[in-house]
Amino acid sequence: MVAYTPQKTLDGEKAMAAAFLAVAKRRGVDPDATYAVHAHFINGTRQRRDVDNMVKLILDGLNDVAWPDDNQVTEIAARKSWATKAEARTEVTVYRIGEMNRPSQPCIRCGEPFLTYDSWLNSPTGKKYCSTGCANADRVAKRERVCQHCSAEFLAWGETSEVQFCSVKCKSDSKRADVDCNNCGVTFNKQRCHVRAVNYCSTECRAAKEKVRKSNYYPGKCDLCGGGTTRKEYKRCQPCKTKQEGVTGRPARKKKIVEAKTVTYEYLVRDHEGGHAVHTTFDTRAEALAFMNEERGVEIVDGMFLADGYWVDMVVFE
Repeated sequence: MVAYTPQKTLDGEKAMAAAFLAVAKRRGVDPDATYAVHAHFINGTRQRRDVDNMVKLILDGLNDVAWPDDNQVTEIAARKSWATKAEARTEVTVYRIGEMNRPSQPCIRCGEPFLTYDSWLNSPTGKKYCSTGCANADRVAKRERVCQHCSAEFLAWGETSEVQFCSVKCKSDSKRADVDCNNCGVTFNKQRCHVRAVNYCSTECRAAKEKVRKSNYYPGKCDLCGGGTTRKEYKRCQPCKTKQEGVTGRPARKKKIVEAKTVTYEYLVRDHEGGHAVHTTFDTRAEALAFMNEERGVEIVDGMFLADGYWVDMVVFE
C-alpha cells in the first residue's frame, strides 16, 4: 500500500518549510529537545477548514526542518479566525520547552552512549549502535576470518559463515602434504588421505623398490632385469615374460578333454535258492530288455526283471 499526498498539500508543506528557514536561518537538529507549537490561522473566506488538518500540514512541513522528528512536539495550541482576503495569513510560533529524557545505552561497537527507547532496550531487533558507521563496521568485523592454510585475512560471505579458507586453492592445498620418496628420496606433494608409512613419487620408483624387496627372498633370479622369480629354474620373471610375449591379463583356461566311456550291463539271473546263474553282457539297455523278454520270457514289472522261480539282478560296469 502506497500513501498518496495531493500536490497542493505538498506545495503547502514546502512553503511552510521555506518560510521557517527564511526566519530561523538554520534547521533544528537536536533529537532530544521538545517543542511547543502555537498556530493562528487567519482565514480570508468562510470556506470550511478543519483546524486539526491545518495543524497537521504545519507539523509535516516543519518535520526535519524545525525538528528532526515531529514526535518531539509535545505541546500544540491552535485557533482560527476570519479577516479580509488581504489580511489572510498563518502565524506559527515554535518554542523549545525541554528535553525528551529518553534512556541511553552504550554502543556495542565503540562503547559510546546513545539515546534509545524503553522498547528497544530488551528487544533483539532494537537499536544497538550509535550510528550507521558503527553498525557497518561491526558487520564487517563479524565477517573477518583468518585462512587456516596461508593465515591471510579475508571476508566471509556472511556473518555466520563457517568458511575456513580464503580461496579454493588454499582449501585444496590444505588437504595435501609434503613427503619423501622411499626409493629416490625426492620430496613430493600428495593428498593427506593417501600418505602412508612408505611413499613413492612414481610407479617406476615403486617398481624398483619392489624388485629389490622381492629379490631378497625369491629363490630364483630373472636373467633380464635381475628381479626375483618364484622358482630357481625360471629364467624370466612374470613382468619380463609379459613384456616380451606381449600378453597381458590372466592366461586362458585350458579345456579338459574327457574321453567317452563305454557302459556295459551284466545281468545275473539266480533262483530263489541262490543257485543257477546266467551271465550275459549287453552294450545297451535296450538289448538287455529285448533278450530278457524274448529268450528268457521274463516279464517287466515296476522296472524289475521277474521270472518264474528266478530273481534277476543287474550290475553296471564302467
